[in-house]
Amino acid sequence: MATKLRRFPLPRLLLILSTLFFVGQIAASLPWIESNQRYVDHTSGLYPVVLLPGSSCSQIEVRLTDAYEPPSPACEALKRDGRWSLLYKNITAPDAEVPCFADQLRLVYDGDYHNARGVETRPLYFGSTRGFLANEPADRELCMGKLVEALEQAGYRDGESLFGAPYDFRHAPAAEGQANRELSRFRRALRALVERASRANGDKAVALVSHSQGGYFTMDFLRRSPLSWRRRFVKHYVMASTGAGGFVVSMQFFASTGNSSSSPPSPATAMSLPSVGRTLPSRFTALPSPMAFGDDTPLVVTRNKSYAACDMSAFLAAAGLPPDMVRLYETRELPVALNLGAPLVPVTCVNGVGVPTTEMLVYRDGLDGTPEVAYGDGDGVVNLASIVALDKVIGGHPRQEYYRSVRIANMSHRGVVSNPVALQRLVGEILVVTSVEDTRVM
Repeated sequence: MATKLRRFPLPRLLLILSTLFFVGQIAASLPWIESNQRYVDHTSGLYPVVLLPGSSCSQIEVRLTDAYEPPSPACEALKRDGRWSLLYKNITAPDAEVPCFADQLRLVYDGDYHNARGVETRPLYFGSTRGFLANEPADRELCMGKLVEALEQAGYRDGESLFGAPYDFRHAPAAEGQANRELSRFRRALRALVERASRANGDKAVALVSHSQGGYFTMDFLRRSPLSWRRRFVKHYVMASTGAGGFVVSMQFFASTGNSSSSPPSPATAMSLPSVGRTLPSRFTALPSPMAFGDDTPLVVTRNKSYAACDMSAFLAAAGLPPDMVRLYETRELPVALNLGAPLVPVTCVNGVGVPTTEMLVYRDGLDGTPEVAYGDGDGVVNLASIVALDKVIGGHPRQEYYRSVRIANMSHRGVVSNPVALQRLVGEILVVTSVEDTRVM
């Protein structure tokens, strides 16, 4: 495939990494509901659905205790007598409070990742789709808002048959044996939510639906849940816009940490500050993995060296990561990517393809410069190689009885959950009653 080189400035990259998709317009009414009625189990009604949104779509609250040591006197006033307040995404706080928000968003590692001393956080509205970002119309479209509307038109009701599982997206799954209190708490909460959703709907099994980063959290949850529990409570897992091996554009975050956005930071964008971003384990989650990218496929090219997925540790070191951070990647995050496997529940993967997607970064003036970009196929974020790898990682597992891969032509990463054509297909897959005979790759 012919490729085209193009300059890719950091502000645009940060927009991609913070949202992982673009804003689109959708018709208010969706004329597909009647055509999909064949998918509904009319004898017992709709199966309950639990949604897990993409990166940065969950709202996070904070409470500061007396143990918190603010970076400045101005931040002292934010303690608010121990009351909970909105930390992310706060669009109303004054810009003068950016250092305060950055200090409360950063994580500390001492054998496990956690908040700074005296900082307590929690996802807002766990159990409801109201916990997804809805402060601005664009946020609602980006964060499954259009999918929620579509499911409501199909008969679902928030808190009754439709539920949301927002999560602290600063964190990430970790290898077996590694301490991970935040993900352990999330798994317990999600398991209780699935069981509650089942009880509230006549003990029916539940359909889990994730988008983007939510797929990593869902896969971790399923694989760490007892198989007997999965088979009892999970009817179907629909994973949207998630590949089996990360994506190339995520490497630019590490290569460009010395650059800064041309836009002044605000409390709403404090998460993108290097002082915050470099402390988050989630930055490693989407790095390209050898599960999808070959050892002889260059992903980053400099004057003196090229880096494939198997060279990620060397790339991170060359990009300036301290040796202890490189070791964390090798021992905590990389094993998760290498051991990503089938969840052994019915799975449908829905991805966009046919959109120019960063396939190689070329640095002619060092890793701290602006790269030229070679584009290939994918959804604009996730590479086709990562999407195709799902067929082997999940579909190729001998005990994965039902697996279906749906690839929607000319559909972007965010379009899978916001474009009317994609929504028609996605909701149809959510409503379908799965059977072991249907394992087609579309």
